[in-house]
Amino acid sequence: MQSRRIILITGLFLALFSIQVIAEEAPLTEEQQKYIAWAKSLWDKVDRQQGAIKLPGNVATLNVPQTFYYLNPKDTETVLTEIWGNPPGQKTLGMLFPAGTTPFDSETYGVTIEYEADGYVSDEDAEEIAHVQRGNLASGGMLRESQSTMRKQDAG
Repeated sequence: MQSRRIILITGLFLALFSIQVIAEEAPLTEEQQKYIAWAKSLWDKVDRQQGAIKLPGNVATLNVPQTFYYLNPKDTETVLTEIWGNPPGQKTLGMLFPAGTTPFDSETYGVTIEYEADGYVSDEDAEEIAHVQRGNLASGGMLRESQSTMRKQDAG
């Protein structure tokens, strides 16, 4: 019975001491206060979006669930350059972040959204390319052309 009281009193003492230590945290420096004010004013201007979002140039519609949010290209530029310190000029269609986080959080991540029109082949062009390739393959034309090119490169 005596040992239970000692354990109880010790536990209460530790709990009260912990609360006291937390309450006596050092006040923020002027520099820290300025940073927090800057971060808050910057973050309040950012337009966080969810749901169906048409990406710039109508290249796609992005369906952003409640577990993420989207930033438009202007806000993405702010995050990348002003908050994360990247060089300016990166062209993006926006950025995704997990909901409940900000770019200021040390444990967060963001995904930039980019699009390159390279590699698009219309159905009409694809059929023409396939037809030419079938003809070259049947006659061995592509193989001979490739071998000839390689010989010229080796000789030159």
